[in-house]
Amino acid sequence: MFRPGGWLALLSLTSCVTVPGPSTDAIRFNALGAERLEQGDLERAKRLFRLAVEHAPYYPEAHHNLGVVALRLGDLDEAKSTIIKALHLKEDFAIAHNSLGIVYLQERSLGKAQSAFRRALAIRPSYTEARYNLCLSLMHARNRAEAKECYATLIEINDRIADPHLGLCSLLLEDGLSEKALEHCTRAVELDPGLAQAFHQLGLARLRLHQLPEAREAFAECARLDPARADCLQSLESR
Repeated sequence: MFRPGGWLALLSLTSCVTVPGPSTDAIRFNALGAERLEQGDLERAKRLFRLAVEHAPYYPEAHHNLGVVALRLGDLDEAKSTIIKALHLKEDFAIAHNSLGIVYLQERSLGKAQSAFRRALAIRPSYTEARYNLCLSLMHARNRAEAKECYATLIEINDRIADPHLGLCSLLLEDGLSEKALEHCTRAVELDPGLAQAFHQLGLARLRLHQLPEAREAFAECARLDPARADCLQSLESR
């Protein structure tokens, strides 16, 4: 599921992609590294991906996965250079374009991020994570019209993901379209009852529609789900 807010973006791994060139050992080390990465063992994953690269220096998936490790470790320069190397080896590598876009998001280079996500979608139009990340980058760039259209398109593709509904709800609230915002926030909490931010935005939508008891209920659920969220507590205490 997607998580909007902050600078979170969706990242995919490449594991057992059998392309011409890599040896059996290289593919095996890359797959083992992907397993370790999924488990959060970054150092072991990095070691295994390096072994994959040693066995197959022109293996784009292994270079990309090394970039993913660097990104998760917060080394943006290393992540960028490694992912770009993967793209030099394989230009039509949609996942790597998405990962590079995430690096640019972390750097707040929003124009470059959008370009990278668009390249990923040009290669694979059904790439939901890249489309969501494009929506997120447009939203942070305050490109409101395109962001709304992006979220609406993603909902047309798959309306059973909470985060695009939440993103669209937030933009509609800013536009003063409270009834439409309520529709999407309600859908977001239906799809993901554990999403505190969605309950906060739902509370705001109900508040603007003068539905005070329902607004308090939404703010209370937000505070219950995430007691550290000051905005949930403040909204609840002020009603």
